[in-house]
Amino acid sequence: MNLKLARCPPRSVRPVLAGLVLLAAGCSLPLPQAQPDLTRYFVLQEGVKPPAETAQGPARLIRIDRVDVPAYLLDRPMAVRRGPNEIRYLDAARWAEPLDQSLARNLMLGLNACAGVRAAARGSLTEQWDYNLRIQITACEGDEARHVSFAANWVLQPAPGSPGQPRSGAFAGRDLAWDGSSAESLAAALSQGVTQLCEAVAAAATAQL
Repeated sequence: MNLKLARCPPRSVRPVLAGLVLLAAGCSLPLPQAQPDLTRYFVLQEGVKPPAETAQGPARLIRIDRVDVPAYLLDRPMAVRRGPNEIRYLDAARWAEPLDQSLARNLMLGLNACAGVRAAARGSLTEQWDYNLRIQITACEGDEARHVSFAANWVLQPAPGSPGQPRSGAFAGRDLAWDGSSAESLAAALSQGVTQLCEAVAAAATAQL
């Protein structure tokens, strides 16, 4: 009688067979449970209330040319300053869109609510503008002492042939504060800063020469 010896499976197959044996025996490894996404998304408040009084004469048309934002603010998380050289990001609190785009849109809406001026994006104008506006944001964050910094440098350049004069200034938000913990509170305070910047630019554009 011929006896045939059982051949052992190749080593490469043994781990698979071992897994099948455990599965057949009713053994299973616990799988990690999915964690809920706690991220919240925020936007700046759009525009301000229309002024009670309007300036005399036709409104000055401002073309919003560009809004530059520091690279450390371009990522979506909201920023909180810990000291002169340290920034903490609120990973669970993010801007719903790139901050430069949000600021440009809200500046246009805010300027359109100010007396004596109108504003439009550069690519949407079909009429002659009076001033070209460029803004460089220098601060847009809270700090751990509950202060809020919103600052910018701005330049109003008259259109070719316009009788206006170049105007520029350095803006810093006034009396801006947040509660130190709520991202919604921080977004609201920064929105107030945008409103104040719109008022400063509108006042410069309508000032007498």
